[in-house]
Amino acid sequence: MEAASTPSTPRNLTAWNITIPYIDFYDDDVKRERIPVFCIDVERNDRKAVGHDTEHWSVYRRYLEFYVLESKLTEFHGSFPDAQLPSKRIIGPKNYEFLTSKREEFEEYLQVDACCRTRN
Repeated sequence: MEAASTPSTPRNLTAWNITIPYIDFYDDDVKRERIPVFCIDVERNDRKAVGHDTEHWSVYRRYLEFYVLESKLTEFHGSFPDAQLPSKRIIGPKNYEFLTSKREEFEEYLQVDACCRTRN
């Protein structure tokens, strides 16, 4: 079985398609509540030339996890002015309508961020 990634095989993130098609709910058994999360669909097309099929998967992330990601990417790769999340709000991260209103902005962040970080 081939390793998912090695230092000698860089990923071409510009050939990946990242979308946030909808907001879903996650049942937090510890807090006993339903928390809205972004569904992130990923399609990897960068290995077709070497005989691999397109890979698809989905991950679910909470609102605040996007800001953790932004912080870590900035820490390790520097700031990218054209790839910024909207200002963080304390009120709203558990509100379905609020997340729905931010879906397109967060999707754009993931798409632009992948392209920006590929160039460096």
